Amino acid sequence: MRCILYSGEGKSGAQTPYPLLCNRSKLSLHNKLRLFVLCTHPIITYASTAWAYDSPAMVSSLQVRQNKVLPFKGALLANIAAFLVCKWTLERYAEKTSRSPPPFLKEYLSKKKIKLNKYEETIASEVADPLTLNISWNDIGGLDTIMASLQEIIVLPLCRPDIFNGKSKLLLPPKGILLYGKPGCGKTLVAKAIAKESSCFFINLRISTIMEKWYGESQKLVNAVFTLATKLQPCIIFIDEIDSFLRERATNDHESTAMMKAQFMSLWDGLESETSSKLIIIGATNRPQDIDSAIRRRMPLMFHVDLPDASQREAILRILLRNEPVDPQLNFTSLSLCLGPNPPVGRLAAMHTVRDYLKDEKLFGPHKTKRRLIKFEDFKKALEEFERSRQLSSFIQSW
Repeated sequence: MRCILYSGEGKSGAQTPYPLLCNRSKLSLHNKLRLFVLCTHPIITYASTAWAYDSPAMVSSLQVRQNKVLPFKGALLANIAAFLVCKWTLERYAEKTSRSPPPFLKEYLSKKKIKLNKYEETIASEVADPLTLNISWNDIGGLDTIMASLQEIIVLPLCRPDIFNGKSKLLLPPKGILLYGKPGCGKTLVAKAIAKESSCFFINLRISTIMEKWYGESQKLVNAVFTLATKLQPCIIFIDEIDSFLRERATNDHESTAMMKAQFMSLWDGLESETSSKLIIIGATNRPQDIDSAIRRRMPLMFHVDLPDASQREAILRILLRNEPVDPQLNFTSLSLCLGPNPPVGRLAAMHTVRDYLKDEKLFGPHKTKRRLIKFEDFKKALEEFERSRQLSSFIQSW
């Protein structure tokens, strides 16, 4: 249907019609507001009715005839009211869905007088405080070689800029590090320990944070990742399961995904990237072969976090049981050999002591007994329970 807008009386006293599909630059502000309300009249009517109980204004219905809108003085107020209703509704929705930085980061930004845009505020919600991370090098067992290398390559350049802040480019920390290996071997713990020991900001980047349904918004969020990290440097960006985000590019990739990957790589190591920036990206994956070759080139250091052997399992057991009531005669070397490559069964072994304590509590009453020490026999029973549960799970999968 073709609708006609009237601009009012001109110099000749006649009303000049403007078609709906005409050049909008010729329309006056009054008719632009009319055009906006006419095109969005069903949405505005629904929105004004749904939010009438707390809406700052109500939308007046337009007097529409067969093919034209009658000009009257109240139409201008109705158009302005409709615009305010839409603007207020969108702002209210944005306030509910927006993400804000954590309190410690707000305090840091106000102290440094750093301002963030709305995209950087969204990314800032994923920033972790390094002082609150309850992990350190002493909490990781069996990865002494990897931790020593990371200490020299990353932590020392960030903590001792007086030594590494020279003209030598060979002593600069790498821009990317890849930790790959089987699941549950401590890749994420290593990344947290690096942030804790270096006392730098830690951005735990999630794919859901930078993925948006609106065209172009994902690219703006990717750009905000690097601009925020530059403002907070030294900073570490950690991407868990990096293969799901920066996997090998193909011709059948979606346009938005391909553009997002290209922008991520250009901002990471492109024309405008700074060589002296203290920005490090750490990726963790158990499928390194699926990562794009250009991404692997930007990660010159790769560490294989494999399943622990007998000596590494002994170190892990000592860390797990250091605060537990363990029998002093427990032999950790024999225990690590007995458990084999199976996951730690310390919790199952500790539950045996809890069961015995509950039985004694029923016999002797509450607060009459104490929980006994964890013995070697508890680990053997726990290992048998774990083997039975694994056999049951394999039977269910085969069945």
